[in-house]
Amino acid sequence: MERKGAFHLTVALCVFVAVLSQAAIAKYGGGTGEPDDPYLIYTPEQMNAIGADPNDWDKHFKLMADLDLSAYTGDQFNMIGRRMSRGLGLSEVPFAGVFDGNARRISNFTYTGQGQSDTGLFRYVDGPNAEIRDLGLIAPEVYAWEGTHIGALVGNLRGGTIANCRIEEGVVEGRQYVGGMVGAVGNPVRGGAIHAAMLTGCYGNCEVSGGSYVGGLAGYTEGLIQDCHATGNVVGRDNYVGGLVGSGHDTIADSYAGGFVTGIADCVGGVAGSVQNVVNCHADGIVRGRGKVGGLAGYANTILNCYAHGIVIGDEHVGGLAGDASSITNSYASAFVRGTTLAGGLVGLPEPCQGTPCDIVASFWDIETSG
Repeated sequence: MERKGAFHLTVALCVFVAVLSQAAIAKYGGGTGEPDDPYLIYTPEQMNAIGADPNDWDKHFKLMADLDLSAYTGDQFNMIGRRMSRGLGLSEVPFAGVFDGNARRISNFTYTGQGQSDTGLFRYVDGPNAEIRDLGLIAPEVYAWEGTHIGALVGNLRGGTIANCRIEEGVVEGRQYVGGMVGAVGNPVRGGAIHAAMLTGCYGNCEVSGGSYVGGLAGYTEGLIQDCHATGNVVGRDNYVGGLVGSGHDTIADSYAGGFVTGIADCVGGVAGSVQNVVNCHADGIVRGRGKVGGLAGYANTILNCYAHGIVIGDEHVGGLAGDASSITNSYASAFVRGTTLAGGLVGLPEPCQGTPCDIVASFWDIETSG
């Protein structure tokens, strides 16, 4: 009987030790980080732990509860992803995995760093399968006054997708490539992008301010922006300032912006300061700048099926729809327009109009509203 009791005790102890061992090696709130078994995030501490372990930045995560990050102030939060740091001898490790927000919210993310670049909840994201989806950020505050690539959600989205995410009541400040959601989408060094980058189904309501390349959703983009909108106020001290995007070298489609947009220098627009192609977009806000100022875009290569309302004020190349554009088709403007020189209800004076026929088709403006 004693041997039998001892045997049972030994088995019980082994089981207990096995359970403890399993608990000890469990990471975050459970899961293995694989696509069909993502790491589960339940607490602010678990969220902060992601940024402390670069070995997990190619894994899958799923947010299981609304989080409040107000306990992390200044530079205490471990941002996720890392650009190359020559001074510290650290290699570049982007977040290349999948973060599923699971329709949950993260509130009160704050970060303050005077010259900190690549700043956001995710510092640096890149990879053919990298994705952040279905996540809401509530009242984020990011201050990096002399930094570049600054956004509430992602500082630098070199490659990958952000889908169905939103920013509400945020504040973002930086120097260059500053956006309410993402600082830069794609690679600002032209020709250097490896993976496609895009934003789809996203919304931003942020007070955004910076120097150049400043936008309500993204400061700069070489990727597709589709079915997105921004409604916060945007202030830029230099060039390329837009209610949605500061400067775009790809396509903005099915999107709109509505906010107070102010730029001191050239290329200021309600949707974009400068952009390649604008399709099915509209702007409704107040836009104020110096040169190339438009209700929709400061400058755009192609504008198709778009419109703009609101107020547009500038010095030269001022238009209700665009300050300057190469091609405008099936679009209109009903904005109040005031400019010193080269001002128009639809467009300022586009370059094709200087000695050659304008490429403007089936487009018009409201004469009474524009004045």
